[in-house]
Amino acid sequence: MLIGNETVRKVLSASNTTGQIVFNKPMANSGSTLSISMVTQIVGSADLCPNCAAAQQTTVVGTGNQLFTLNSFPILDSGGSAGPMNLANRFFNNGDTVVNPFDVSLVTVTGTAVATTIVQAVTASNGLVNISNTVSNTTFYVMYWGSEANRKGTAVTVASQADPTGITVTLNESGPATGIFRTKILAISSASEASANPPQLKVALNDVISLRHVDASPLQLTSTTINVETTKPVISNPSPSDGISTQSSRPEVEGDVTDPESAVSSGSITIIFAVDGDGDGDIDLTKPPQEVSVSANGTLTTVTGGWHARQQLPSSLAPTSNATVYW
Repeated sequence: MLIGNETVRKVLSASNTTGQIVFNKPMANSGSTLSISMVTQIVGSADLCPNCAAAQQTTVVGTGNQLFTLNSFPILDSGGSAGPMNLANRFFNNGDTVVNPFDVSLVTVTGTAVATTIVQAVTASNGLVNISNTVSNTTFYVMYWGSEANRKGTAVTVASQADPTGITVTLNESGPATGIFRTKILAISSASEASANPPQLKVALNDVISLRHVDASPLQLTSTTINVETTKPVISNPSPSDGISTQSSRPEVEGDVTDPESAVSSGSITIIFAVDGDGDGDIDLTKPPQEVSVSANGTLTTVTGGWHARQQLPSSLAPTSNATVYW
């Protein structure tokens, strides 16, 4: 949260031999346009503010009560009534457990407070700031602690035996600072298409797909492989058997779902129930079929290559007289 186009960096390493300095994130400028200044705070204080970057510049045209939105939200609690956010303490967290006007500071390019604009209210979830402004066309910089940003643009090469050259795809981080990067790739039998949405990779039966990425620090090639398998999951040992009778209005059904090659996700197992309550051979429209997640409503126990699923008929479908239950 420095003013203007400045931004704070942490020095990760410095070489006395080569003179090379490594920072924790790239510089916006290069060559003769780049200048480096020391942050005049205690050692380690910049680490307390991992989101410090160029302060948001905002211009408010009107006077009176005005609204504007912060670039990064949700807003973090950093200032308290005893020490509101300002230029001097922007690297320190004096939070009071709630997000309020003390967590946002409006300053000029020199860092002095804007006397003609007062923060009235702040909404943490959407970054909305309500201000009282007495001078039209007021330009100021906004200092606050925003949400951690997701890293984007990590390139990974994906190849298969059917397409050994492969395609390059971009992965985005799944959330702030998770370190998990994801994307979706569609496996097809025709030519690969990196620009498709989602990207498409040509594969053949039982192909080995490789994913390769060059890590920047430490500099190394990271790779992994997955196999294309075409064996469908098998449903076996269903119980009760077809045509059996019971006096229970909510019978329980069970069976095994297995796939020894790629296994079975427990959350993917569902059972569809339907009822014919009048004996006409058609499913009742008054009680439409229901798809029930066994992991959420029934019982799952592990078996070799998958799961044994047990699920009771939902109470909303329970018949009050003779009926046929389908599953």
